[in-house]
Formats: sequence, C-alpha cells, structure tokens
Amino acid sequence: MANTDNMVSFIAAEAIIEFAAVSVDSAGKVVITDASTDEASVGIAQRACSAGDAVDVIVGGVSRAIAGDAIAPETTSLLMAETNGNLIPFVP
Repeated sequence: MANTDNMVSFIAAEAIIEFAAVSVDSAGKVVITDASTDEASVGIAQRACSAGDAVDVIVGGVSRAIAGDAIAPETTSLLMAETNGNLIPFVP
C-alpha cells in the first residue's frame, strides 16, 4: 500500500499534466509551475486533470517527474522547476 502521508489533494485552476511541478495560486488552487523563481511551488501532480478537478500532489519525498534536461543522479543533488512544470538541475 502506498504511503499517502506526503500527499495532499488540491483543486486544479487549469489543466495539469501528470508528474508536472505545481504551484499554489492566489485562490489556493494549483497551476503548473512556470518559472524557477516561483516561490509557491508545492510539489508534483500525480495525475493529469482538467481545471476544477481534484488532483493529488506529492509534497515531499520521492515521485516521478518530467525532466526538462539531462539529470545525472550521481552529480545532481538539487532540482528546480522551469517552464511547463519540468524539472532541471539546480542553477544557483
């Protein structure tokens, strides 16, 4: 059985792609994270959904995600979001 202690359900403000990074908007709904500077990013959506649907979001721990660039696990310890909810290696 899956551990759901790190999963929170949100309402989607827009169509969301499965395994995209998501952020909370001013209405408390989730949208696809579209910039690495987005400070409201909360986690990774666990399924695709339409606006108004409930979506489960992993807010901590391990999840599949969409890579926006090559990620080398042996040398990349931190990730950040970029456009379209993709994750890329962290750039300070």
